[in-house]
Amino acid sequence: MSVAEATVALRLAFYGAKTPYPQLYEELITQCSPPKESRLFNPPPEILLEEIKRVIPPESLRLNLKRDLGISKGSLLQFLVAFTDQRPYPAFIPRLETKGILNDLIDEVERWSISNNLPTPVPQQLSLALKITQNRLTEAVMALAISTRIMARNYDSELLKVDEARMKNWYRCVACFGYDQDTFDPPGDTYHFWSAVLAGISSQENRENKYELVTGAVCDFIYSHTAPATEFFRHLICHQLGKSHSTIDILGYNIGKALADA
Repeated sequence: MSVAEATVALRLAFYGAKTPYPQLYEELITQCSPPKESRLFNPPPEILLEEIKRVIPPESLRLNLKRDLGISKGSLLQFLVAFTDQRPYPAFIPRLETKGILNDLIDEVERWSISNNLPTPVPQQLSLALKITQNRLTEAVMALAISTRIMARNYDSELLKVDEARMKNWYRCVACFGYDQDTFDPPGDTYHFWSAVLAGISSQENRENKYELVTGAVCDFIYSHTAPATEFFRHLICHQLGKSHSTIDILGYNIGKALADA
């Protein structure tokens, strides 16, 4: 991660903190949340990593984000702190057939939910993504991070645009975590989870020299304090609405680190 990349990421983070969420998102949050008791919950935190590992076949390939896909820690950080519809535009360009894979993955999650008459839990989401990406684990996690964010917020139309009806249906298609009784936002929790998993993989990579060790430590600090930073900059300083996903952020980040070290 270069100083220039870090500077852009910081500017994007402040821009994102002061930018209101789209009105459609606010309406969906208030209108579409179904009763908690009607949901299938994701596995509890203490067994979630093992449940995720169960769906990863032995022959799966974890590509290196920077070496194999050309995605640096700084480039990924820029994507994670700002939606692609915001300006300035994040530099992150995913190294996959974006629209085709994202559309296919969203279709598969919806199809699984309809077929089983249940919301799709995160281990099953990963299983579907692995099939679409031919067992390339890094690309599967990347596709999940991007597609679930698109479906939760529809603020990444530079990558893929979805309509209101499909966003509403998405609330019924992804399983909730249910760890935090104060908030109930299954799509938001899902995209925060996969974004954090991707961040955890990225922060652990390429630590062969002092420079990479330092940038990895910087990313580790940033990603470990995502929720407090959101609360401080977006809510306290910029007075914007929204809720943090602190439990999910930490859970996903630790799982991403574990997958990177496996």
